[in-house]
Amino acid sequence: MRRHVAVIPLAGAVGLLSALAAAPAEARLVDFYAGPRAGAMTGWGSKAGTPDFFDKVRGAAMGAEVGAKLLVLQLSVSFLQMIDGGGRSGTLSQAILGLEIDIPIGQARMRDGRRKLLLRPGTGGGVAFGTPGPVSPPLSNEQISHKGLVWQTRLALEYSPHELFGFGVEGMFGYHYFVGAQAVNDISNHSSGYHIAALATATLHLGY
Repeated sequence: MRRHVAVIPLAGAVGLLSALAAAPAEARLVDFYAGPRAGAMTGWGSKAGTPDFFDKVRGAAMGAEVGAKLLVLQLSVSFLQMIDGGGRSGTLSQAILGLEIDIPIGQARMRDGRRKLLLRPGTGGGVAFGTPGPVSPPLSNEQISHKGLVWQTRLALEYSPHELFGFGVEGMFGYHYFVGAQAVNDISNHSSGYHIAALATATLHLGY
C-alpha cells in the first residue's frame, strides 16, 4: 500500500513539470486570490473495518478558498461545509502547498493579453482538520475530530471575462491519513484513504 500511495504524488509531479516545460509563458508572476466554492465531496477508507472520517462526512459542499501563487508555487487554505439530508454536517479545512500551472486554451484574450480560458493542473500536500458537525468560530481543537496529512491532485478550468474575475469548475482526487484529534496515540483511531471533490468556482484575482 505504501509503495502504491507514493507513486501517486510522484506521477503527478512528473506530469506537472512536463506540462510546465511545454506551456506558454502567460501565467501571472504573482497572484493573490479568493473566492467561494460549491459542489460535492466524498471519500472512503483504504482499510476494511477501520472507521474513516469520510464515512460520516460527505455530500453536497460549500465553502471558500484563499491563496497565493508565485509563478507555479502555490499556497492555499480552504474550508468546506458538507450538507446532507439533515442539513449541515461536518467540515474539512485544508492548507496545501504545491505546484499549479496555467495552460492557455483558445484565442480569446483579455485586455492585458492573457487568454480568457485557462486549464490549471496542480498537485500538492499539506495538513487537514475535520469536524463531525458545523464549526462555531473560531475553530478550536475541541471541535476537531480528525486531523492529519493530505495529498491531492487537482484539475481546474477557469474562464475570466475580466482580469480580476474568473469562473470555472474543478475536480480533485486526494489521499488522506488522519488521526483522532483527542487520542493521537491510539492506533485504532488512525485511518487512511482517498477523497474526491467536484466544485464550481468563482475567484477574485489580485496580482500581475
